[in-house]
Amino acid sequence: YILYILLFTILDIGVNLTNTMYQGEYHGKTKHQPDLEMVLEKILAKGLEKMIITGGSLEDAKKALEVAKTSGE
Repeated sequence: YILYILLFTILDIGVNLTNTMYQGEYHGKTKHQPDLEMVLEKILAKGLEKMIITGGSLEDAKKALEVAKTSGE
């Protein structure tokens, strides 16, 4: 089973989905529409099966938990 996971599961261990760039912000300025859902759809279509969403603060960790609850499986 472990060998199967190692051979056939793509896992990203450091996904920072709480970064404001996914909301279209760069250096405090809005540059484009939020695109988090589109990014998630693309990476899941490429075969990513699991991810560990990171946060650099308690606030980020709470946001990461909300993203995890609403996105994917």
